[in-house]
Amino acid sequence: MTSANATPPAPEPEASRPERPSGGQFAAFATTSAITNVISLIAGFGGSILLARYLGRAGKGQFTFLMTISAVIFSTGNLGLGSAITYRVSRGLTQPAVAGAHAVILGLLIGLGGLGVTILLVPPENEAWSGLALPVILVALAMAPVNFVDRFLGRLLSALLKIHVSNALGSLRAILRLGLLLLLLVVLKWNVGGAVVATVGALTICTALRLAVVWRTCGVRLTWDGDFLKGAVSYGVLAYLLLLTMELVVKVDVFFVKSWCGDGQLGVYSVAAGVAQMFWLLPGAVTSALFPVAARRKQDRGGYVLTLCRLQVGLGLLGGPLLAAVAPLVIWVHGSQFMASLWPFYGLLPGILLYPIGKYLTVDLAARGNQKVPLLFSIVTLAIDLVLVVVLVPQDAWYGGIQGAAFASSVAYGFLAMGLAVYYARKTNVRLSQILVPSRSDLAPLKRGVGAVLVKMKARLGKRGDPDAGSDEADSDTDGE
Repeated sequence: MTSANATPPAPEPEASRPERPSGGQFAAFATTSAITNVISLIAGFGGSILLARYLGRAGKGQFTFLMTISAVIFSTGNLGLGSAITYRVSRGLTQPAVAGAHAVILGLLIGLGGLGVTILLVPPENEAWSGLALPVILVALAMAPVNFVDRFLGRLLSALLKIHVSNALGSLRAILRLGLLLLLLVVLKWNVGGAVVATVGALTICTALRLAVVWRTCGVRLTWDGDFLKGAVSYGVLAYLLLLTMELVVKVDVFFVKSWCGDGQLGVYSVAAGVAQMFWLLPGAVTSALFPVAARRKQDRGGYVLTLCRLQVGLGLLGGPLLAAVAPLVIWVHGSQFMASLWPFYGLLPGILLYPIGKYLTVDLAARGNQKVPLLFSIVTLAIDLVLVVVLVPQDAWYGGIQGAAFASSVAYGFLAMGLAVYYARKTNVRLSQILVPSRSDLAPLKRGVGAVLVKMKARLGKRGDPDAGSDEADSDTDGE
């Protein structure tokens, strides 16, 4: 096990120590990640509207249930290997080519195993699948092995600081999914089956492209490395438990709403949650850059993460009222039958705005080998969420049903964020205000990020027009793209 103060194992002789990324690079990573995730946000919003309008309440609920099952398979089967890949490659403990081979092999094996276990535990004739054809169920579950490979390869690309490319592929996936939804739902009228095929198809295409990028960048050495597995397991066990509990915090409400309120109410609730969780796309992009950077800069305590937390608070203070104001219009475009999503959306919003703070602090601690405290907080958060869901979801009062589920989730998200903020402040000897009170100086990283991206674009455009142009700017960038 790896603790906060434990010394990491000595690097393997054949694995070179990666360079430490500069502050300017991190700002550029975060900025380009944000840009690509805005594209994903727009495409995802379009897909959400199509799903709501062409599937209706019950169909949207069924689709949400299928996607949640796929997400739970990943959470329960990933074994922390994705985090371990990023950690070990970032620290120079495993060669990228070896990690690439294990990402593919283990991803397929674990994913197929998860598919088989799910079929055994919940066979197709089970009432949970009622209304769904067997081919649709199988295609949805086939998403599991592809998802494992995609996530593991994405973690490898992050460790290699190919964050721009990885996020661009994520945006491409969202665009492809939107195009396939238009074809299969609008043109061919395939209903839930079309939504599943579009989602799995877009993921499969982008996974193949991600593998091609890995192959071109570092190659894939098909070898079995016992040292990698031993090191991955020693780091990954806590990472696995941490990711699993955090995923359950986000997904547990879906199962209770489906069981106690039915597919129709789940469809309504999924629109509220889906619209609210779009706010997580930008913080999620930043998180993808934070983990490998924090893992490489072990002695750089708190600099990045404190700024990110303050920016998140500022974004929430500005964006929260705006989101609340435009929410009726955003939900209305999904169809009048989903207007009941509005109050659950308002219930989720406070927790949605706070949750990324907990993610930033969790990622920073985990990247430095301290996963026990975030794990403890996530377990307590899950317990709070379960208690509130059990108490509130079955009720017929205004605060019950999907409103109760929203309130329970919002409280859980807020507890995780604020609890970790208090712990982090004490652990690192910083004031809580340094985590939660934004200032004008926090905008400086954004300016640096935009500047770095513009310089890089100028350098690349110059290189296309003149082989000698822009070489200085290009040489200053060490992400290897």
